[in-house]
Amino acid sequence: MTVHRDRVFASNYREGGNAHLLGPETRHLATGLGEEWLNVPELHFEPGSWNAWALVGRDLAKIRLDPRCPKVTP
Repeated sequence: MTVHRDRVFASNYREGGNAHLLGPETRHLATGLGEEWLNVPELHFEPGSWNAWALVGRDLAKIRLDPRCPKVTP
């Protein structure tokens, strides 16, 4: 889990790899982060933005996780 701008984000490597915004209404923000993880993928946000970095397989990926935007599917 990652806290960013007073919101809690979680990611997992099941069913294609997903990122979620947790809260009263959990929201699915991204899919396609890959299933090649040894551990649960971690999201690292750029300060002051909704851009997060994560590993997809062996590649570094920049993912925009703005809760106001539609779900991301790389």
